[in-house]
Amino acid sequence: SYTWSATCGSLSTASGPGTGGPALTSTQAGFERMAGRTFLRAVAIVGLVWLIYWPALHGSWLWDDGYEVAHNSVLRDPAGLAKIWTGQGALDYFPLKATVQWILWRIWGANPTGWHAFSIALHGVNALLLWRLLHRLRLRRAWIGGLLFAVHPLAVESVAWVAELKNLLSLSLVFLS
Repeated sequence: SYTWSATCGSLSTASGPGTGGPALTSTQAGFERMAGRTFLRAVAIVGLVWLIYWPALHGSWLWDDGYEVAHNSVLRDPAGLAKIWTGQGALDYFPLKATVQWILWRIWGANPTGWHAFSIALHGVNALLLWRLLHRLRLRRAWIGGLLFAVHPLAVESVAWVAELKNLLSLSLVFLS
């Protein structure tokens, strides 16, 4: 029989060989195999994202990153969050992006490694979201679409260039909608 654990939100079996319960049905075994494949595919996508974008972690600020992040007084200002949403002193008016940057400044400061790590992680999340979207659209081999998106060279600019965080954030919202 299956039991549902509300504390961890997982499904577990209390049956099968050696447990005294009945063996798993073919449907139950198929479900477990499918869950295992889904997990392995997700690990493959995220793992490839980190493998491919690993060199970005060792990079410094690109083009206007220093101007937009490291030398941006609004991000360093504790009252900067209010300024971001009222349009005061901002370089551009992308309040969601600027809010995330304001938060990241409190975590990483002027260390570009943390900023790049956040962008890489967000790109991995976007690749997983695309896979799930394609799966919901009932496309066969949907995970390959997510994998191709994850490793496609056109995404390098948005991932490695911190000032382009708005691309990664907006794509997350598009995929979630």
